[in-house]
Amino acid sequence: VFSEFADRLDGHHLGMVVLGKPAPDAPPAGLEVRSAEAHDLRVTGPVLAHLDVMDDVLSESDAWHVVETLAAGKAREVLLTLPAGEYHDRLHALGLEYVVAVELVDENGHEQLLVFATGDSKHLGTFKNELWAADEFAGIRFRDPRDTEHALVEIALTPQLLPLRRLLLAELARRGTCTVADLQQYALLETIYRPA
Repeated sequence: VFSEFADRLDGHHLGMVVLGKPAPDAPPAGLEVRSAEAHDLRVTGPVLAHLDVMDDVLSESDAWHVVETLAAGKAREVLLTLPAGEYHDRLHALGLEYVVAVELVDENGHEQLLVFATGDSKHLGTFKNELWAADEFAGIRFRDPRDTEHALVEIALTPQLLPLRRLLLAELARRGTCTVADLQQYALLETIYRPA
């Protein structure tokens, strides 16, 4: 990815840490790549960490150790690929209070949980925009973990809204009344959907 978009690195410096594997050879100009073990990780500045515990390179406990290490700094965000489990309260306790989780389901029914956590609600909105702009022909569908009917939703710029409708109706029933702005905020913070 970095080689393909190397022109975007012109005039910038980006550091990449690869956990548990050797660093790849010959990164593009502007990209510094190093390897580290999860318990030896030391980074400064803004960070986006992608931690995949599904590929058997990084254990789930090591991934959580990295999240705890990173969350102490400013402008820290994490993207976790997990089998399942309790993540929401754990991320909130670390100061990453804006969290979205989406189940990715392939054509064969295999699923994994993708969790994005940040301390900035604007970045949550940005992540959701990119999530829904993913390649709709990749054979992946989304499922909102909070949808009681576990409906699979095709990736599209204009997504199927039935699961969102169920979640909004349940929220309206819980609150009694609320504004459209309240429902948009709920959609941003509590669903896989964009506020729009």
